[in-house]
Amino acid sequence: HLGASFLVVSRRRGASSRTRRLARRVMARSRVVDAPSSTSRGDAPSSTTNASARFVAGCASGAVSRIATQPLEVRRLRVMTGRGSNESTSLRAIYRTEGASALFAGTKASVARHAPAKGLNFLVFGAVKEALRRARAAAGTSTSNAARASDALISGAVAGLSSLALLYPLDSLLVRQATGGPSAATLGLGRGLRKIFRDEGARGLYRGALPAAIAVVPEAAITFGSYDLMRDWYGCVLFRLVAFSSD
Repeated sequence: HLGASFLVVSRRRGASSRTRRLARRVMARSRVVDAPSSTSRGDAPSSTTNASARFVAGCASGAVSRIATQPLEVRRLRVMTGRGSNESTSLRAIYRTEGASALFAGTKASVARHAPAKGLNFLVFGAVKEALRRARAAAGTSTSNAARASDALISGAVAGLSSLALLYPLDSLLVRQATGGPSAATLGLGRGLRKIFRDEGARGLYRGALPAAIAVVPEAAITFGSYDLMRDWYGCVLFRLVAFSSD
């Protein structure tokens, strides 16, 4: 992991006291971020604390990003579904003809869908990766770079599939609200979902889920896997630069 790599660098012959102090700080921070579920230190954060931090931070980032980009999502969905020409679906045209509220149509459903999805992504990703790490440690199998990369890819795929399975019905409602489609376009979140289920059944809530899963699973695996690997790589490179400059 990142902290362990930093410690190796700090122990190289001739490493300055400043480098060693920096390594100790990084190791302490690494234990906070990637702490195992059990620890012998009373003041170290528990796995529950780490899990809740990942979930809350992921939800907050998802909510902010969706609110900020909702007008672009409205325009994208209108163009995708063929509702109007390119000129009539521009942000300026939507604002002029329908008002600012039209630019944020479906915001509640969008936030309700994507905020917990991001939280679940980070929560499940961390939990599955930790479970795989423990399984490898218990079996005494390899913890090489290839094994860590495989764990990260698997964890990312499971994270993406989990959030999709739990929250896809909100996607169905979101598309109807943003495009002004039938059934639930003018209803709120709870009433809209109930109306779709009453009119079309569970199939209506999960229409298009299979193609979405085919796209989401590899995308999530690549995103979270590359994030994990690049985090370690960048941290090691950055620390080496700091270490060599301080020697």
